Amino acid sequence: MNNFSRLLHLLTQELSAQEKLLELLSKERAAIVGLDQAAIEGFGKDKGALLEEAAKREAARSEVISSLTELCEDKDDLKLSDILEHCPSADLKKQLESIGTELKQTAATVRHMNVHNADLVRYSLGFISSTLAIMHSAPTSEPTTYGQSGKTSDKKKKAASSGRLRTSV
Repeated sequence: MNNFSRLLHLLTQELSAQEKLLELLSKERAAIVGLDQAAIEGFGKDKGALLEEAAKREAARSEVISSLTELCEDKDDLKLSDILEHCPSADLKKQLESIGTELKQTAATVRHMNVHNADLVRYSLGFISSTLAIMHSAPTSEPTTYGQSGKTSDKKKKAASSGRLRTSV
């Protein structure tokens, strides 16, 4: 199997893993919204396993890419399209371009969803903390009231107004 075929195989595996991660993140979002702690922890472990597999694929892909970059003259800031210019098969080149585009889109969706899930967790924790703080706070004996000036007033110090306006100066 030549390096371009190996690259196609690795990118296909990576796309499959990204799609699994996307599905997992969707399930995780539902668990976060439902405040299902056990499910959230399970999804965290599953994400960890997927990320370990991704690291192995990344190492293999990096090895294939480094062997393919020897074909290119300018080795700085290489893109997949630069490497594919040297692909001997037009069909293989088309497949690599297609899988590369799909992989970029899926990876962007995964990043977006992961950030969104992290925000949901942060908001949920804030809501829970606020609720606990309210539940644990001791009620005050007298509620705080606000006067016309917008400042708090103490009912004990001031007498209630009769509601009449002063006409004398």
